[in-house]
Amino acid sequence: MLATRRISHDKLYDLYINQHLTIDEIAGILGHSRGLVWKKLRVYNIPLRSRSESMMLKGHGTAWKGGKYKSNGYVYVYVPDHPDCDGRGYILEHRLVMEQKLGRRLLLSEQSHHLNGIKDDNRPDNLTLATVDGHTMLTKWCNDCRLRKDIVELQEQVKLLKWQVKNLNKLLYGTDSPAINDILTRVVKYEQA
Repeated sequence: MLATRRISHDKLYDLYINQHLTIDEIAGILGHSRGLVWKKLRVYNIPLRSRSESMMLKGHGTAWKGGKYKSNGYVYVYVPDHPDCDGRGYILEHRLVMEQKLGRRLLLSEQSHHLNGIKDDNRPDNLTLATVDGHTMLTKWCNDCRLRKDIVELQEQVKLLKWQVKNLNKLLYGTDSPAINDILTRVVKYEQA
């Protein structure tokens, strides 16, 4: 028996746009066919997702990584309804955390600065508010970044240890061990992420 309930614009918009459900999921919830749901989306001029957008939905495809990804050391979060998100619906996580900390949106003249210099450490107590010029100064000279020297020193120690392990491996086995090289490659990739 076919469902006779009407599909309202508001209900369909909420399920498809706000809750990010697929057409099949909406059809199951409302008791209508997939074709009818698709037709109503078109009739109500609700923008349909592209194939790539559909693949990025939570639990819908291999591309979805929980709505987060890293680029140049920074974490981006999927928040498509945020006014400052990019064309794909992502925004820098540290901006969101700072906005939550302040209880308001950041102004264009404001930036969030990582006190310890670690770009993906977005804990509220690690972030401070700065103007664009002030952020440049903090990043360049960074008096507040007490841990930056320690971080740089540890990074240099890691490089030295890698070099020592590689040379020790050559000395012991007369050649590079594929297993050791694989471990070193993974360490390098992890540091770049």
